[in-house]
Amino acid sequence: PQSRLETLGFITEPEGDYLKVTDIGFMSTAESVGLKPGFTQRILGYEERQPQPSKFWFILPPLMLFGLVVWSQRRRCHPPKN
Repeated sequence: PQSRLETLGFITEPEGDYLKVTDIGFMSTAESVGLKPGFTQRILGYEERQPQPSKFWFILPPLMLFGLVVWSQRRRCHPPKN
């Protein structure tokens, strides 16, 4: 986790169960959020976005259901001749 925080502009050092922010990189993401270096800032945890599936995958099940309904209605409209 320390290398990920460094990419955001945090310079930290471990202290017990948490990380102490000792410095903030110039014009980094951490500085743009408004965090300031010092011994009062502690990082107790962080959240990381997980990769999400493409939004186009959500259209597939409704299309399949629509196709099933169309197919079953066509079968009903034209029954097999015996």
